[in-house]
Amino acid sequence: MIPTRSSDNADIPNIVDLLKGWITQAQKAEYQIVRQMSQWFLDQINLLKKNVKEVQDEIIDRYEARLDKAHQEVEIDYERKKNVWEPIYRQSLGLRSEFVALPQILEKKEGLSSRT
Repeated sequence: MIPTRSSDNADIPNIVDLLKGWITQAQKAEYQIVRQMSQWFLDQINLLKKNVKEVQDEIIDRYEARLDKAHQEVEIDYERKKNVWEPIYRQSLGLRSEFVALPQILEKKEGLSSRT
């Protein structure tokens, strides 16, 4: 005897009904897909902002270090030049005083030489 299987007869849905069912399922899943993708985009944007901030901070730190170094070099150069020119300036003030007093000194010498 050949074994038999029981079977239920079912209606095979037509193509339009299948397509409508797939569209309905896709629409239900669309919200979840959009939510996951938007969260991924937000995560990527936050990561990009973090990376940009780190790079900007690094650039600013390097710039400030170079600026501080340049400022220090300018101060050292200024002090060095000041140490050279300040004594010359003081000496020039002394010479100026001597030149201003020179006519009076010459008059006194002429007065002394004419008396003798």
